[in-house]
Amino acid sequence: MKDLKQRVSYLQGLAEGMEISKESKEGKLISHIIDVLEGIAYTVDELQMQQDELEEYLETIDDDLNDLEEDFYVEEDDETDYVEVKCPSCNDIVCFDSGILEDDDLIEVTCPKCNEVVFINDGSYDDDEHVETGEALNEAEKLVAEKKGKTVDL
Repeated sequence: MKDLKQRVSYLQGLAEGMEISKESKEGKLISHIIDVLEGIAYTVDELQMQQDELEEYLETIDDDLNDLEEDFYVEEDDETDYVEVKCPSCNDIVCFDSGILEDDDLIEVTCPKCNEVVFINDGSYDDDEHVETGEALNEAEKLVAEKKGKTVDL
């Protein structure tokens, strides 16, 4: 837009160099036309600066939005298998990672609703007291073993 301002300045200089009288009808017209052109050039320059600022601000907002999308809309590649067990006390379904079935450490899974132990990975929950849970775990253990290419009779 500097080119537009320079061109208007050139016209102002040209009008002064031609010694056009501002008292004549033509001189008044040319003088007012040059003044209007100067105002237009100034306005266009201001608009260009505002447009540049707006584009920069919009790019900043777009970057922030992309960061938020990455934080909140991350696609999870969740290939974890879960085991569902029915709590013997409250009959609520408790889910846990199937990796617990094969873990060497002693792990107790408790019901979040009633805090009853629904599973211990030491084999103690295969007895008659927890028949439904034991059957569900046996089925879950079979599924996990089948997925890993093993066959297990429980």
